[in-house]
Amino acid sequence: MSAPTPWNVAVIGAGPAGSVAASQLARAGLRVALLERTVGPRYKVCGGCLNERGLSVLRHCGLDVALRDELSAPLRQITFHRDARQVTINDQAGTIVNRATFDAALAVAAVQVGVELFAGVKATVEPLDAASAAREIATRTISLQRADGTADRLRAELVVVADGLGRPSLQRLSEFAAIAAPNSRLGLGIAPSETLTSAGYEPATLSMAIVDDGYLGVARLVDRRLCIGAAFDAAVARRGAFDRWIGEALTRCGLPAIDGLSTASIRGTRPLTQRPACVASHRIILIGDAAGYTEPITGEGMAWGLAAAAAVPSFALQACHEWHSELPAAWERTLRRDVHGGQFFNRILAAALRQPRYARRVFAVAAALPSFAAPIVRRLNRPQAVARIAA
Repeated sequence: MSAPTPWNVAVIGAGPAGSVAASQLARAGLRVALLERTVGPRYKVCGGCLNERGLSVLRHCGLDVALRDELSAPLRQITFHRDARQVTINDQAGTIVNRATFDAALAVAAVQVGVELFAGVKATVEPLDAASAAREIATRTISLQRADGTADRLRAELVVVADGLGRPSLQRLSEFAAIAAPNSRLGLGIAPSETLTSAGYEPATLSMAIVDDGYLGVARLVDRRLCIGAAFDAAVARRGAFDRWIGEALTRCGLPAIDGLSTASIRGTRPLTQRPACVASHRIILIGDAAGYTEPITGEGMAWGLAAAAAVPSFALQACHEWHSELPAAWERTLRRDVHGGQFFNRILAAALRQPRYARRVFAVAAALPSFAAPIVRRLNRPQAVARIAA
């Protein structure tokens, strides 16, 4: 893998943001390496919902292949449940995806336009020594560790980091240290399985259960398996027994029981609302969850990552041609414009949901006046305008 000629761009992480960025960079004529730690389909903690904003980015990028009928199910309705009250919002234009097949389809699409995928490698960006930093070198070096124990190195003119909340590829770079919001909720997901069954939960519907110490969403994939994602207080994590918490939340909200929770594969996340100390440094930029994340409500998480990915090519063309010291600040402004502005609205909603007395009052108003909630969901889902890169 080592070569005297560096890559134009190395993208670390083959999730939706990483694969879409890699595809667009290759379409722009750059030589791109896509580095992924896992091999084959992977499960990612995620509610599986992609809203209209995320769909608009994929369509503008020419990546509708990941949304073909056998891979995704339509999302037409969202129902919010709290105690005995229910708010239903119709006429949605989202989709429900299985992250294993969705992520794989986007990675395949990247390879088809010329991206070289290296799967099963742990990538770590090496720090600059004092001499290199003084010279503002023209590449960054990435250490690669394979599962069989062998090691290698790769150089790139630009490194795009899209490896999630933990940012493992940046563990040696202190400038990207994580800053978690006080009282941030944690995430939880259950791998889709035939053993999770329920008589309820109609297709094309996202059912949200909202309780004092968190909320969870349940939807059906195209193969009718259940997709479950949640956000909950740290106190829930300390108690453990996540299957019991899910079951009790569904009962309190009057939703159908789900069988098989006690034996399900349940995975948690780091604090959801967090950001790195910076989102760019010398020849490194962050996108997706790695660039900062906020508790999602109805499928905004993937949309944020895709919006950032779509903004990468124009930045990368300039960065690879001639890097200068103002570019990190330029990337920060781009994220603030295309991603973080939308996250601010989610932070307000998430803060409201953490205040039970206030949340009950707002929900009571929404239940009595359904038109009160619809504009909020439309605000979360509004399409994203992006420039399409010609093949």
